[in-house]
Amino acid sequence: MFHAPPTRVVSLCGLASGHEVPWGTSPRDAIEWAAGAGVRSLVLDGTRDGLRARQLDGTARRGLASLLKRLGLAFDGIDLWIPPGDLCDPIRAERALDAACDAITLAADLHRAMGARGLAPAINITLPSSAREGAPARDAMLTTDARATLRHAAHHFGVPIADFGPDAVACLAGSTRREAVGVAPASTITDAPRALAEPHDDLFGVGLDPVALLRAGVDPAAAAAACAAPVLGARLPSVSALARALVAAPGMPRPDLIAYRAVLLTRGLGPVPALQSGAASTDEARAGRVPLVIDLRGETDPAAALRAIITDEGAAR
Repeated sequence: MFHAPPTRVVSLCGLASGHEVPWGTSPRDAIEWAAGAGVRSLVLDGTRDGLRARQLDGTARRGLASLLKRLGLAFDGIDLWIPPGDLCDPIRAERALDAACDAITLAADLHRAMGARGLAPAINITLPSSAREGAPARDAMLTTDARATLRHAAHHFGVPIADFGPDAVACLAGSTRREAVGVAPASTITDAPRALAEPHDDLFGVGLDPVALLRAGVDPAAAAAACAAPVLGARLPSVSALARALVAAPGMPRPDLIAYRAVLLTRGLGPVPALQSGAASTDEARAGRVPLVIDLRGETDPAAALRAIITDEGAAR
């Protein structure tokens, strides 16, 4: 029987601040709560007040890294869930692109401050579609420019970009369909947008979100197995999140998350991360797997959902 290393990488995006929640109102409160809840590594919320890159100077960045190290937590990237339309909106595009580039530099700075070497953890982002039907040519140009700018920044600072947007879903769905009819996954992506038909590299790839894939009628494990593009980010949703996705996708069978995790661990997807102090798993770091991030967005009780995921993992081992 397959046994995956325990997943204790959690995104702070699912922990909305408030006076009545156990993780409090500040980023420090949320980080300390996560450490006490058994989390081993964090993906920071790049849109949260107090964690936005433009709010953190060099001293604040070093202080954040020190806090993570003191709590025995590793740093596994930044979620930057800005509205994808902002990157192709003439009014908002510059500010949105600046935020994304700033997040890249923040990830690089935190990676170094944590004492790690090599490539930094990824920026997870939802990029706009490069082939929206009926979209103005101006929007397509802004989207293309944004992708080119982010790719350049990713290579300059050594920070991978994981796209969870519609082009990524189309790429994964297309790979799955080709695999089903016996076409090699490495073949040209003719049924995906042009941006994903072009060659990828180790610093600009797709992100796997089982919830988004189910809503598109795609099995997550099959998509992970068949995808030809580099997979640089992967999410682990709660059972309730999967149930909500299945309601929106009638006819789809319940996904096999054990198979999904097995594919991620055996394919060797993504760039090799450096081993950090307090890393969640030396085996995962040595094998160069992309982190499987517990995603608590949309949960009415994130603490209970996190406990359930940790409990289920313990029972399965």
